[in-house]
Amino acid sequence: MKKTVLPIVLLTLKSLLFAQQPFQDKCSPSVKWRDNSAVAKNFMVTVSDLNIFRAWATAQNWEIVNEYTPANLLVLRGVPQDVKNALLPRPDVLFVDMASTQPQEELPVPGHNFFVNRINVAHTRYPTQNGSPVTISIKENQFDTADVDFKQRATNAANSMPPITSHANIVASIVGGAGNSAIAGRGVAWGANLRSNGFNNLLPDEDYTTHKVSVQNHAYGLDIENYYGALAMAYDQSVVAHPTLLHVFSAGNKGPEAPNTGAYGGLAGFANLTGNFKMAKNVLTVGAVDSFGQIAPFSSRGPAYDGRIKPDLVAFGQDGSSGSAALVSGAAAILQQALLEQTGTLPKAALVRAILLNSADDVAPPGPDFFTGFGSLNLAKAMQTTTSQQFENDLIGAGESQVFYIQVPNGTASLKIMLAWDEPPAMPGAPKALTNDLDLKVVASDGSTWLPWVPNPFPHPDSLRISAARRRDTLNNAEQVALDNPPAGQYEIWVTGEDIQATAQPFSLVWAWEKSTHFTWDFPLKNDAAIRGRDVLLRWSHTFQAGTTGLLEYRLLDASDWSEIAPAVDLRQGWHRWLLPDSFAEAQVRMRVNGQTFESDTFLIARQMRMDIGFNCADSTLLYWNAAAPEATYLLAGLNEKYLEPLMLLSDTFIVLQKTAFPQQRFSVTPLGRNSTLGLRSPAPDIQEQGVACYFKNFLAELDADFNTSLLLNIGTRYGLQSVSMEKMNDTGFVLLNTWQPVEAEQFAFQDPPQQGANQYRARLLLNNGITLLSDTATVFFWGAKAVLVFPNPTRSGSIQVVAAPTEIVSFVVFDLLGRLILEEELNALPQTVELPVGLPKGYYPCFLRENGRLTSGGMLLVGF
Repeated sequence: MKKTVLPIVLLTLKSLLFAQQPFQDKCSPSVKWRDNSAVAKNFMVTVSDLNIFRAWATAQNWEIVNEYTPANLLVLRGVPQDVKNALLPRPDVLFVDMASTQPQEELPVPGHNFFVNRINVAHTRYPTQNGSPVTISIKENQFDTADVDFKQRATNAANSMPPITSHANIVASIVGGAGNSAIAGRGVAWGANLRSNGFNNLLPDEDYTTHKVSVQNHAYGLDIENYYGALAMAYDQSVVAHPTLLHVFSAGNKGPEAPNTGAYGGLAGFANLTGNFKMAKNVLTVGAVDSFGQIAPFSSRGPAYDGRIKPDLVAFGQDGSSGSAALVSGAAAILQQALLEQTGTLPKAALVRAILLNSADDVAPPGPDFFTGFGSLNLAKAMQTTTSQQFENDLIGAGESQVFYIQVPNGTASLKIMLAWDEPPAMPGAPKALTNDLDLKVVASDGSTWLPWVPNPFPHPDSLRISAARRRDTLNNAEQVALDNPPAGQYEIWVTGEDIQATAQPFSLVWAWEKSTHFTWDFPLKNDAAIRGRDVLLRWSHTFQAGTTGLLEYRLLDASDWSEIAPAVDLRQGWHRWLLPDSFAEAQVRMRVNGQTFESDTFLIARQMRMDIGFNCADSTLLYWNAAAPEATYLLAGLNEKYLEPLMLLSDTFIVLQKTAFPQQRFSVTPLGRNSTLGLRSPAPDIQEQGVACYFKNFLAELDADFNTSLLLNIGTRYGLQSVSMEKMNDTGFVLLNTWQPVEAEQFAFQDPPQQGANQYRARLLLNNGITLLSDTATVFFWGAKAVLVFPNPTRSGSIQVVAAPTEIVSFVVFDLLGRLILEEELNALPQTVELPVGLPKGYYPCFLRENGRLTSGGMLLVGF
């Protein structure tokens, strides 16, 4: 009996255990599956058969909020007790996660820097690579698609999500702004098409193919979520469904914090990515570094929940990782354009990912790590790999091996080889995300073998901080072998399909090397601009040994001699701060190292330029700008269909443009040196928004404390003016008050004793060609020396100031024209602020002083004019 009963009891207990365990296995850490609450919430449900489950959910009156069909995933709204009682027991329900409805922009992103990630170098070396015709989606709040920097390149998707926010505008500008308004507004992929998609639905969008989206930027986050959830699965599946689509996520700004769950729970400063979608394998998750390439303290770190390398790489982020992701998204678009031009088709996302990771600059500790991934974005190196076509795309099956051969030249300082593949998603809640395990190794001609660098994922701070070691990688779908000073010769690159669930797995292989004693200038480059008398950071890249120093010098092209900047610069630092000469000159810098000399391109030292509008008349516009130097020439550009384009070269500092020939609304000016070296371009203001009409900026008339009318006229320019006059209306018409001739200023002031009642004034300009221009009429109301004086009057605001009164004041009283009391307030000191009633209608309101119960001095208050 006991021998038969015991197994039955054990089986019964085991059955009870397993009856409960699947509920836990099916739930993310954020789902409280024992919750009996009746408060409705949104749940993200992954199922085995979408059609069958949808029919059941509809019949059971579940509200289907959203769904993502490629991943068999729905968002349902219901109460937690129904999730426990109805959803979780169903065998076709595979996983239940909370569906967040409140993603957060990962603020702030106040600026960007193209020097840290060598984006400026790529722009200079590859000037035609600007992201055209790639389309980049910005998934977050709405950016201003009508902004001049996105002119005719930006659209709103059907799910675009108001309001327009500064975060979205800045992210979009970093990704692909044209820099039409100002050069600081130029983005990485300034020729790409941009699309605004909302993040009220965190699932992948389903219009990628329709609108040819090949990069999507995600600069937002949730709380720290340390698991492979439904969203991670959905984004991995999104890439499987759209193999040329690259998703780029900001890592988050919770660098010092600790996760609450998972293997790394409680470890401060680790595994704090903001959102489980950032655990996806087929995406890029981007952390932040500062302007010197060092990891930013706020930047969220890895590892991923299962020990994978996260973030994948880092880029400059001034105060948040949002800007870092934006830089990488723009860089990806530029690579896509270059590869599209080479092959005629968009590249697979795995290839773009591999190129970006393999070309990244290593950041301490050496090798891939959980702080900076494979390193800091270097777009110049990525473009070098791309244009040199140092990559292969292929397929591999289970148990197969493929060998690729490369020839490494003499004098190579470093060799890096990257294997990457996009693979099917894991099941949500899986303990390990990798589904297809490929292996990489490199073999030299003498038989020496190298395996990938893999950091230690053991959940202890000491283990997570140590440098990566060479071993077989069983976690990541991106593997890298890096060698220092490899001997010249042939190398074999082995790719093995160690464990592949499908028939074949596509992969991308990338390699690159750098020469020994290599030195290049990153700033200044050709036509880089430097503002005279200010500090700049000279930047370079090199492969000299640690401890190597160089002599840093400069020369102005007008002089033949070189002058010392610093005698012994440590090349390893990669930059040196230099106070520029306070002069207008074309210049060069050079570094002298161990008998070798490395000269920079010629660059221009000049003033910051400023474009101003002198007048904006119906037929013509006067532009003028500050002089860079007496000998300078200037390139005038105007905004055409999408971009600022050159119009003409000028030697003057002003020009009158006829609108029939030059209908543009924005213009900029750039100084040129004697050898046509370009300086820093001026901003290009909208001529309609500068407060300058046809000569007039403004004409103001106000009653001052001495009961005089103060008249003030500001004009945009003196050019072409014969005289300036001010006039006042009397019974017969306008009469002259004063004339200025010749015209020697842009501002004119005059005082006039007003008459009781309304006093009307205007300004008159007489041009050299005989044309007369009149300002708008300005009116001042005056009720005599014993009147109440209030300011401003007329008023549009909710408050006024009682400025002066002729007698000792008791109270200030306001009536409407029907004699009804509007307000009465005691006056204690002058001037005194008086708040008007909220919503006071537009109109005329008599106002008085009340002294000893009697109304004395009076006046008229105009509201809403």
